[in-house]
Amino acid sequence: MKLTSAAVAEFAARPFIKHALAHPRNEISVRSFYLGIDCAVPNAPDLLREYNSIKDMQPFWFSGNEEYDSMCRKFKNIIREAGRNDNELSSEWETTDGKFA
Repeated sequence: MKLTSAAVAEFAARPFIKHALAHPRNEISVRSFYLGIDCAVPNAPDLLREYNSIKDMQPFWFSGNEEYDSMCRKFKNIIREAGRNDNELSSEWETTDGKFA
């Protein structure tokens, strides 16, 4: 599965991905970006259970693409801070969802 520039552009055009990229320090943004679903909506768990959402993200996770990698770098600092249990993080990072992110 090769990740195309067109697929990355379609992904980046999704409103919840635009929001995630604009607000990379929110745990919901991290989860939405990584999982490719809008984790802010009430039915997010149902969306996640759908096989296609995970299958659709596999090329993003495993194929490598400079455009996608560039978007991923926007989350680099917050992921590192969360990994260090940085005290400056908001309480949302202490939740189960925050730990997952």
